[in-house]
Amino acid sequence: MRKIAYVLTAYQDSDQLLRLVDALHELADFFVHVDANVDIGPFLEKFTGRLNVRFVDRRYLIQWGGFDQVRSQTELLRCALGTGEDYLRVVCLSGADYPTWSNVAIRTEFERHPDREEIMGLNLETCDSAPQKDKVAIYHFGRNLQFANPTFRRAFSGAFRWIMRRAPFRKPIRAPIEGHPCPVHFGSDYWALSRDCAEHVYAVLSGDPGFEKYFRTAFAPSELCVQTIVFNSPFRERAILKPGPEYRGLWQLTPLHHIRYGAQIAVMEPKDLAEITGKSKMFVRKLSSTRSGELYQLLEELRKTRGDEPQPGLLD
Repeated sequence: MRKIAYVLTAYQDSDQLLRLVDALHELADFFVHVDANVDIGPFLEKFTGRLNVRFVDRRYLIQWGGFDQVRSQTELLRCALGTGEDYLRVVCLSGADYPTWSNVAIRTEFERHPDREEIMGLNLETCDSAPQKDKVAIYHFGRNLQFANPTFRRAFSGAFRWIMRRAPFRKPIRAPIEGHPCPVHFGSDYWALSRDCAEHVYAVLSGDPGFEKYFRTAFAPSELCVQTIVFNSPFRERAILKPGPEYRGLWQLTPLHHIRYGAQIAVMEPKDLAEITGKSKMFVRKLSSTRSGELYQLLEELRKTRGDEPQPGLLD
């Protein structure tokens, strides 16, 4: 049987990452990028001897909203695709995720829809939200500074953002792909792509300097780059285009995950089980080994209760 490749971004909580990998371990390979801001030692110790878990050598100093998040995704794709394995899907997750479906149900869903790319996108050109358009229309300088002090980085990028909002010029909401201007699309960081589609995404991310130059001055380009590539490619008919121009929240564009968005993404606790159970999503974010407590056991019980058939309404 074909394996699933999970490409994971982690920056804290090696215990939570271990729980995630243990939950998904059947017929799966894991490729992990650990933020260069943190000590990778505890992560390596947790996975000693685990041949299906590989930590990428090239690590990036991640500032949320900066282009190095895209570089970490590119490195993860390079490592996963470089194995030559014919993966059933390449699935992008956060290290703070946890499955709510059984491994058999996840595999069955992917096998039943071989021609579907589980990624959602909203066309920013026609979107009704000015703040979302400003993620690319305004030049966001200072988000890729290689300074370890996060307070200084935030202050520096915030000052530039204040200046650029008052500047009289804007970028077009079209990114160059092989020199051709293409509508920018927006969606969640987390997706599941066929190997062929993942190879196409990697080719653009790693080999199109004009594309990278455009998105280096965008805000949160990890929510823009992969969507823009997919929805301007031969794979667009297999992906999930958000109908209409209305944007009401990122939850609309997160096909595989239940995430409670707010000023910050909420950490799920045992009291949130009913909320999680009421959703059909394959994964939930985010969990913490120090705060989620009994929720891990409750989610394992939920996975057993749901059985090995995919949940209806996943993409609703």
